[in-house]
Amino acid sequence: MNESNKNLAIWDRGEKSDGKALKRGQAGGGGTSINSYAMFKVATDIFGPVGAGWGYTIIEERSDQGAPIIVDDVTTRQLTHTIRLGLWYKLDGEIHTIEHYGHTPQLYYSRKNKYWIFDEEAPKKSLTDAIKKCLSMLGVYGDVYLGMTEDVGYMAEKQIEERIGKAETVSEKRERKIAELVTYVDAHIDLARACTGMSSLGGVMRKVATKLDGLALLPDMAAPVETHRTRIGRVFSEMKNTIEKDKK
Repeated sequence: MNESNKNLAIWDRGEKSDGKALKRGQAGGGGTSINSYAMFKVATDIFGPVGAGWGYTIIEERSDQGAPIIVDDVTTRQLTHTIRLGLWYKLDGEIHTIEHYGHTPQLYYSRKNKYWIFDEEAPKKSLTDAIKKCLSMLGVYGDVYLGMTEDVGYMAEKQIEERIGKAETVSEKRERKIAELVTYVDAHIDLARACTGMSSLGGVMRKVATKLDGLALLPDMAAPVETHRTRIGRVFSEMKNTIEKDKK
């Protein structure tokens, strides 16, 4: 790995955003907003659980007065809540720190509704804002902050990649279900071959039939179920003939 790639190792791992975690702004209302927990998940994937592989410390917290607003001859100043945050993370056994600020309107006048609003959750929002800004400097969801998600071509390619990834996941799940089906049928073929009477053989076959009927209702499982239903059906016929011959 060359030095350039080493320097971008964290960035490369966290740069691509999850389309489900993005929300495009309303017309005329800005760019793309990000689900904060999606970014926290990426940080956890890269560094480890919060509090162990990464975390944060609030260095400073304050409410700053803003521009005066005059309503009914009464002058009131808006407030903006601010947090200065230190985010730390472990890399190669060493702890590193990034500092950034988070801001949230705490007391402001709604000109649309004609009343003052005090946001009790401003501290929480400022904290989240500061964490996201720190993580963005490491490259987490870098494609959003670089403006790449505003590009139609990039997003179209991204959606294709996500669909492919999902398809691979569905395929893997199907293969696992088929493997479980094979194991189940193999085990019950052994049980059927061990039967010495029609009563016990019939019990095994009824149990298998109920199981296979349920599996056949799962997506893309009807064909493999029928294949293995045929397998155990042959064994049932063989054992039925054997038992009947033994009775004669």
